[in-house]
Amino acid sequence: MTNLLSGFRRTFDDRLLALEEGLADPESSPALESLVLALVRAAGDEAEAAGKDAATRAQRSAEAMLATAMAQAHATQVQLDAERTQTASVRTELAALKDQLSTAVIALQDADSARQREVTELNATIAQLQKSLDQAKRATAGSADTLASASARIEAAIRQRDELAHDLHTRDAERDGLAAERDKLAAERAALVASRDTLAAERDAIAAERDKLAADHDTRTGDRTVLTAERDALVIERNALALERNALTMARDTLAAERDRLLGERSDFVRTHDAMVLQRDTLVHERDDIARDRDRQIAKLHEDLSARESALREAREKAQAAPPAPPAAAKKAAVAPSADGPIRQSDRQAFSNALGVQIDGEAALLVDLSVTGAQVLSCSALKPAKTVKMLLPSSASPVLCRGRIVWARLEPTMPGKPIRYRAGMFFTATDQAAVQTFISRHSAHASR
Repeated sequence: MTNLLSGFRRTFDDRLLALEEGLADPESSPALESLVLALVRAAGDEAEAAGKDAATRAQRSAEAMLATAMAQAHATQVQLDAERTQTASVRTELAALKDQLSTAVIALQDADSARQREVTELNATIAQLQKSLDQAKRATAGSADTLASASARIEAAIRQRDELAHDLHTRDAERDGLAAERDKLAAERAALVASRDTLAAERDAIAAERDKLAADHDTRTGDRTVLTAERDALVIERNALALERNALTMARDTLAAERDRLLGERSDFVRTHDAMVLQRDTLVHERDDIARDRDRQIAKLHEDLSARESALREAREKAQAAPPAPPAAAKKAAVAPSADGPIRQSDRQAFSNALGVQIDGEAALLVDLSVTGAQVLSCSALKPAKTVKMLLPSSASPVLCRGRIVWARLEPTMPGKPIRYRAGMFFTATDQAAVQTFISRHSAHASR
């Protein structure tokens, strides 16, 4: 497309040169109408090729940027969904751990209560056994007293027997009675001995039972120690679960921070997307401005053609009455219009408060404005004959104005103030309706 546009431009330059030569020397040139029509066709072809080239480049750039933005948006959405899924899984696991912790705490409390009840029952059993042991000790002490009293009686009986034996040969009848009494006392002594043996066996049994109870008490004391160790282990496990819960809380907070970061990145992406859309709209405005510029150039060429045809007719009429003008004078007359731009044909709207605009991407202040030109203040140097682009701020879409600097001067500076340039420009391509709407809106704001 660029080679084709270059070819159209060369053709246009060749036909414009041929037309100028024809105007300089009408007698030796072919028909001027054919030269003019050929020039118009060349201009139309060139303008159409330029518009198509600019539109194609703008469309390709916009499509590439839109495809990139859509791919980034899709990747960001997929990553955000994955983070949401992971966050939901972590929350589910945290809820399950909380349930397990609650169940373990309840079970630990139940086990502590059951062990406390068992310890209370064991203490009651030990107290009862101790009471039984005390009763057995008291019964044994009573039996010992009875045995001691029986022993005293036996000793008295033995002494009495000795006395009777000493008096045996004096009292035979008493000897028989004493012998019978002796046998009776011997039987009683045997019974007392048997009772003593029985009491001794009962005492040994009570001692064995006491030893058994002591061993059982030691065993239950060991069980209580084991239960205390298990309770301590459960407390340690509960503390470990609390630490794990805190770690999961920190992980959840980290995921929340990551989610906030992803949301911030998505906001940045949305702003980037909006900037791309604004750039695309600017490219569309530029394409429309190129089309309008092409139409204006074609209309201007038609006007120039009509003016030159009129001038040619006048020159022919004058040529019949006077000698033809030298070629240099004719060429000078042909380029008589000023190159500094058109004379101001419309009133400009001055603003009491300068409005912020952009000139070639740099910030500037708008002093006054009309549909054909503007006066601005800029910190960047503006030189006469420089082509610039100015963006007027608007809530709907910025208004793009292409123009050329007509005059520029350096503003007087104050100490501590930046250097500024005041310049006047006229528009070579703009949407006059949008500019008029901008003027009307800001004039209404100023009047209020």
